[in-house]
This record gives sequence, structure tokens and C-alpha cells, in this order.
Amino acid sequence: MEAIEQASKLPEVRARIYAEAFGFSIHTVNSMCSCGSIPCRKIGKPVSGGNRDNRAWMVNMIEIRKELEKTGGESE
Repeated sequence: MEAIEQASKLPEVRARIYAEAFGFSIHTVNSMCSCGSIPCRKIGKPVSGGNRDNRAWMVNMIEIRKELEKTGGESE
């Protein structure tokens, strides 16, 4: 249990825990993702290639954490 508490203090792990707790589905950390989930659409950065409807996105967990903190963790 102590190891989990220590790990949860890491920004990426904490962001993943927050995101999953508020119903986000996060598949990637700083890598391409084309799942179209809320964090990917809202915070992701477009990556060259892919069409308008099914575009690959760069998902940055730090940006997701900032967005969750700003919105109080509420999903849309």
C-alpha cells in the first residue's frame, strides 16, 4: 500500500488515476492515439497523417492533469 501511495505522487501516475476516476479512458502516455476519447479530442495535439475524422493525436498526461485540475475533474 505504501508503494502505491508513493507511486501516485508521480505526475503521470496521478494524472492517470484522476482521469480514470473521472471516467476518462486513457490508453497512451506521450504517444500516438486514435481512440477519440475526450482527453484525446480536448487536449491532444494533432499528429501529421490521418484524416479529419480519424486523426492520430499526441496525448500528453501533464496537459490532461492540468485540464482535470482546471475543470475540477468533470468530464463533458
